[in-house]
Amino acid sequence: KNYFVQSNNYNDFSGGYRRYYELIPEDLVMGPMYNLISFFIDHLNIPANTIIIAHLQSSIIRVSDDDGDITGQGIHTDGCDDAILVCVERDNVQGAENQFHASLDGTQPLGNSTILEAGNGVVFRDNKIFHYVTRATTTIPVARRTMILIHSPFDGTGEVNPKNQHGTNAATVKLRQESDI
Repeated sequence: KNYFVQSNNYNDFSGGYRRYYELIPEDLVMGPMYNLISFFIDHLNIPANTIIIAHLQSSIIRVSDDDGDITGQGIHTDGCDDAILVCVERDNVQGAENQFHASLDGTQPLGNSTILEAGNGVVFRDNKIFHYVTRATTTIPVARRTMILIHSPFDGTGEVNPKNQHGTNAATVKLRQESDI
């Protein structure tokens, strides 16, 4: 299917409504992305027939951007059990450092921030820790950061994952209205 719904229990910014995407072409999934998906499944011992979601996320950063917030979520979980984030493009972007936390309020960082350059990635248990991407800036008119994100299990219905009870921070801006929920 060409959309998914993420529960607003995990994403107060853009959860709770259908987000539509172009499907990743099968030749890309069975070609360049195949080894990454296989690594994710094998490394985390994901059971056969488990639904996973894989998508490409490009963030356009402009000099004029006020806040540089890539996700709009702050410290968060995506509502799955497992995740892998891989940078495939990082062009003239400063900041956008990945962080991991033991607490939603950020008082328990798990190590130092790290910048994922093109070809670098990170695997983590989404239902055990929180993650965050710091503010992104650029000195040129337009810069871009593109990531492959893979999560499991993920059925895209917007239901709460019983194995992930972390919750979310309140967003100051929401893409949905209360009437959308």
